[in-house]
Amino acid sequence: MYCKLICGTLIGIKGTMIEVEVDISEGFPKLDIVGMAGSTIKEAKERVRTGIKNAGYRFPYKRITINLAPAHIRKEGVAFDLPIALGILCCEGVFHKRKLERCLFIGELALNGDIRPVKGVLSLVDEAKKNGISRCIVPYDNLREALMIENMEVVAISNLNEAVLFLKNDKKTMEYLQRLTRNVPEIISIKNDSDKYLDFNQVVGQKKAKRGLEIAVSGMHHAMLIGPPGIGKTMITKRVKTILPPLSRENIVELTKIYSAAEKLISSNKIIGERPFRNPHHSITRASFIGGSSTGKPGEISLAHNGVLMLDEFPEFKREVIESLREPLEQGMIILSRSQNVFTFPARFILIAAMNPCPCGFYPNLNKCQCLPSELARYQNKISGPILDRIDLHIEMTPISYEKISSDSLEESSCDVLSRVLVAREIQKQRYKDEKISYNSELTASTISNYCITSDSAKTLLENAYKSLGLSSRSYHRLLKVSRTIADLDSEEVINSIHVAEAVTFRSDKSGASNKL
Repeated sequence: MYCKLICGTLIGIKGTMIEVEVDISEGFPKLDIVGMAGSTIKEAKERVRTGIKNAGYRFPYKRITINLAPAHIRKEGVAFDLPIALGILCCEGVFHKRKLERCLFIGELALNGDIRPVKGVLSLVDEAKKNGISRCIVPYDNLREALMIENMEVVAISNLNEAVLFLKNDKKTMEYLQRLTRNVPEIISIKNDSDKYLDFNQVVGQKKAKRGLEIAVSGMHHAMLIGPPGIGKTMITKRVKTILPPLSRENIVELTKIYSAAEKLISSNKIIGERPFRNPHHSITRASFIGGSSTGKPGEISLAHNGVLMLDEFPEFKREVIESLREPLEQGMIILSRSQNVFTFPARFILIAAMNPCPCGFYPNLNKCQCLPSELARYQNKISGPILDRIDLHIEMTPISYEKISSDSLEESSCDVLSRVLVAREIQKQRYKDEKISYNSELTASTISNYCITSDSAKTLLENAYKSLGLSSRSYHRLLKVSRTIADLDSEEVINSIHVAEAVTFRSDKSGASNKL
């Protein structure tokens, strides 16, 4: 007997529909899986055989052939266990194969017949909807993900028996599974409870750094903080998450797809409801940073999509890791070519890098700095010119006085800063509603002249800055885009000289901390 089910496999973070064809015939007992199946799928033979028997059903000792089509696509993962098991039971007459039509089946089968969660469910269900599939049977721990796709009937199961009884139209089982679906909370997001205690008003002084990060968040610009150890670079950066606007539903779906593909949501039954803040250690490898592998696993830069990527002690990262930022900083995505596939991962984030001005951290204070000129040059050369050119805001943080740090004066709260950020982002949203962009940082050379209208005094100042600072074309355009964001924070349509002047102070600091920085 023959039957066909629909499952799916992940290629990067994109789902691809796969037909699972099952044929049982008389002959020497044997179970073959063909169709370019990976090692985890080939291991499904023993999981399916034992899971079916322990669930109370008879495993047929016949010739069983399983084909995964199309055969030219390599399949990976354990999501094929459930459709393979159901296909075998269907061929044995446990239920009618008509119940398998227009339905997606996903799940890993345990040896006792339980159904375990798998990665990438949201991407697979989304792709199933695009292919005209109207029902999805998924593991219970993946239910929250699957429900993110609207107008799709989702059935969550905990074991193989529930799936079989549902397909046999068992009334009690159907009512029970439908009740499970209705009782799932609307939004369950991954949060860090310690974040609620963070606020910008806990940072004393450092007005320039706060202003620079406000501009960075408002226009999705990249920033670098430079200052001696203990000045508060890490402290202020961690509080950037408190001035990030809330995510839209589209952003939530996109982020949850990424985290699900990266196996960050397995067994959690949660979604990503807040903007991510990623802070990898400087010992991270290039593969973990940009993603990849043979199965296409997202890296840290994709996990920071629509959020913040903080790189503390920036020069201490491996040079190959730092240089791998070139394309993502410019394009907002990363494309990785592997022998089997080409993976495209989104990577539009706000980079906030923090570093000391020298190895000991105290340059240009020569009373404290003991670094040799060769050590200073070697340290600064760890950050290449092309990377620095792609960072919009260079912010130097200087020590604050005792009077300031010991005073009881109230600092501006995160709520106050967030209110201005929201206004600036709404201005950009309305301005670019007919474009395929959302933020000032995404403006291209061809569109920048249409939206960065400057006054005569601003043009003069831009010309002087371009000549005196020796800016590249990229630096000039980034200076204009930062000026556009500052004007938006002031709710000004035209970029004035005061906006350009402030942008210039962030583009090239005159403190002498580093001729390069």
